[in-house]
Amino acid sequence: MARCLDGTSLRFVPDYEPRRAGASRKGIAEVVPGGGTLLTGTGESVEKNPKVMRRFWLFALLFWYGATVASGQVVWTDPAVVRVDRPVTIYFNAKEGTGGLAGYTGDVYAHTGVITNESRTDTDWRYVKADWGENRADIRMERIGEDLYRLHIPDIRAYYQDYSGTPPPGAPPWDNIYDEQILKLAFVFRNADGSREGKDVGGRDIFVDVAPPGLAVTFAAPSVTPL
Repeated sequence: MARCLDGTSLRFVPDYEPRRAGASRKGIAEVVPGGGTLLTGTGESVEKNPKVMRRFWLFALLFWYGATVASGQVVWTDPAVVRVDRPVTIYFNAKEGTGGLAGYTGDVYAHTGVITNESRTDTDWRYVKADWGENRADIRMERIGEDLYRLHIPDIRAYYQDYSGTPPPGAPPWDNIYDEQILKLAFVFRNADGSREGKDVGGRDIFVDVAPPGLAVTFAAPSVTPL
């Protein structure tokens, strides 16, 4: 049983297989649009009540945000499972990791690229958005609180396949990110002149795993077999 901020009670009702001698019982909820059955205290399906649905997701987002910040992560994402074919927002807590940008009040930028199936190692970033110290608007982090920042990426492939420049004369065409499998997003956060940076614990680069298109996450309750 859960309760929204306005007092609306919610409960999840799993689907059960008919019980019979020696049968197992399973409850399954799919984390995909329309999956699962959430009911209000009056027994009404949440999916059929847009007002309650908005309250539920607001409550879930606030709970998830608080738990993430409390856990001390350097970055987290919305949605939590990043898919290459979906928009994503990257959140950065400057107090965590190396803390090199903690307390900094100037503009913060994301030095970012991707790790693909063509990368030799995790240090082999591909499709880097800008040179170190190049301060472009599309890599500037939005400040949303003290030492908290975010960067919205509406289309991962389009964002990193940067056609703002052209190959030098005689050089081969740019590689095509659409021909590669994106495995991770890579980040180091910095100030405008690059003299301060925010990295993961131990000075490591920051990575966000990327799932392939069409991934669906499911949760299954343990099987219960009557003795």
